[in-house]
Amino acid sequence: FYNTGIGTYIWIVTNNKERRRKGKIQLLDARDLWTPGGSAESKRSLGDKRRHMAEKQIVQIVRLYGRFRNERRSKVFKDEDFGFTRVTVERPLRLRYQMTATRKKAFLANYPDLASDIRAIQRKLGSEPASDWSAVWDCIAKLLRKRGTAWTKVEQQAFRGAFTDRDPEAEPVVAIGANLEPDPQLRDLEKVALLDDVDAYFEREVRRFVPDAWMDRTKDKVGFEINFNRYFLDYSPPRPLRKGDRELKRAKEAIAGLVQEVEKQRGVVSHAIHQGLDTATSASRCKLKYLASINDDVLAEDTNADFEMQYIDIGNVDSSGRISGLATYRFEDAPSRARRLVRDGDVIISTVRTYLQAIAQILEPPDNLVVSTGFAVVRPLRDRFDANYCKFALRDAAFLAEVERRSVGVSYPAINARDLADIQVPSHSLPQQQAIADYLDAETRRLDALLAEVRSVLELLEDRRSTVVSWALGGEVAADKGFGGTAK
Repeated sequence: FYNTGIGTYIWIVTNNKERRRKGKIQLLDARDLWTPGGSAESKRSLGDKRRHMAEKQIVQIVRLYGRFRNERRSKVFKDEDFGFTRVTVERPLRLRYQMTATRKKAFLANYPDLASDIRAIQRKLGSEPASDWSAVWDCIAKLLRKRGTAWTKVEQQAFRGAFTDRDPEAEPVVAIGANLEPDPQLRDLEKVALLDDVDAYFEREVRRFVPDAWMDRTKDKVGFEINFNRYFLDYSPPRPLRKGDRELKRAKEAIAGLVQEVEKQRGVVSHAIHQGLDTATSASRCKLKYLASINDDVLAEDTNADFEMQYIDIGNVDSSGRISGLATYRFEDAPSRARRLVRDGDVIISTVRTYLQAIAQILEPPDNLVVSTGFAVVRPLRDRFDANYCKFALRDAAFLAEVERRSVGVSYPAINARDLADIQVPSHSLPQQQAIADYLDAETRRLDALLAEVRSVLELLEDRRSTVVSWALGGEVAADKGFGGTAK
């Protein structure tokens, strides 16, 4: 944009296409075609605008457009390649019933006229938990009919809300007509490419991981989107371990050897995540949303103004996963983005400026720890996803490349939590996940030691450079090195 450092898109829209372009869309990636300076007439910046297109670059872009073929900077697609069907996926509501003294007291405070019925229900069902709400309600309904009592819909809903909890181990709730009642909290949306068969996609990508799910096709919506990064991201997969080994053997200098060793260890991490520790097997792949919940807890807007929080912003997490420099705020003075709550074992991953790869595991956090809404808080499901394995899976090169591919925006790329949850991660059995995590913890400790050694060498080199500069400026370098005399 003029006078700014923000990149933009140029759209060519016409209703008079050439025959070869009809039904087609061409994308051109000209992000690296520029010349320094605010304009062709001046090398000076125009505000934050420090780049312009010279005539030769404009000609290059026009030629790319005219050739109308697939190459590095040009991609040609059919219109429907950008289309999708947004399908609503439902999962059954599962409720566990239990009448306790506390719940009974709270319910009767709002519905005192039902006290006699509540006592009769408690005598009939007792105080033990029951995992089949449909059977419980059938029993209660028969009891109420026998007593000649008719509850309103509001009273029935209030009773269910007061004496039940969601429980993934409970039986599904049966609604009217023997259909299962969907759980709004588990409702999800899947984007299925127009060129893909919806039923086949559902069986392949959803039901395989959540067998109790079903689609509500009455809510289907068709849309189109163009995500530039998805088509022009140049992803380089991790190098094979054998290739890394050969490169290590060729390393001669100490610092080069250390750097190569670091690369090798990164390959070990990627290999363990994707292949596991058993070389005879490899991981299946599963969408993150079926292994973890995302952004479960937020700080209420009516929080006490004097509530003191410790706050993690994007800049407090480095690319190695270390957290430092936490700020302390009163709620009233805190940034408006200080809203996400975390628990022990959660993994936070930046969803804005995704190129920073700010990812960290939260361990034994204080009760007042709050993180920015610029993070997604990933909470592994304990029976499916090991928390320690999760932190490695989200740092895997292939996962991070997919995050970058799905991010939207040129200068400030971001990904929403729903798209993040749709990315697949390598999935092993829970015991194997734990074994992989233990193995990688040991390997990354070794990697950290190597990095510390590299940093110490670099610090010595930096110190040496500063010393040489100081000596040269002070005239203390020997004349045979090109300098002489005494500095004034």
